[in-house]
Amino acid sequence: MLTDSRYAVGQVWTFADAPLPESRAVIGALDDVDGLGLIVSICVTGMPVRDPATGKTQTLELDHAPMMPEALDACLLSHVGSSDPTASFEQLRKNWLSSIATDGAGAFSIGVAELVGLYQTAIQKSLSSEQ
Repeated sequence: MLTDSRYAVGQVWTFADAPLPESRAVIGALDDVDGLGLIVSICVTGMPVRDPATGKTQTLELDHAPMMPEALDACLLSHVGSSDPTASFEQLRKNWLSSIATDGAGAFSIGVAELVGLYQTAIQKSLSSEQ
């Protein structure tokens, strides 16, 4: 298994500008990817999303996000425990690994809070179009 002095599978971290006090980033995998180098795949728990139609907020999970370690270095704050990633993390990671060669998939170089913001916006737009 690939190792890194900063990150290990199962670590749970708080992150800068988290949307909720209980929002966390969980390290799910470390991969050495040709052309990209070390990629730290995370999931994020505690992601609030407001339904535009009802105004109600639900708390969701971002199940897989491949991240450049430098992006995490800039935003992870405190290592607060350990946990397994979300249930669908591994399948989504495998899908991403497969799509690197076929579709040119890459990794995020933005902070976790910015990534969460992008997902929140996309989910809210999707919910709006379902109405």
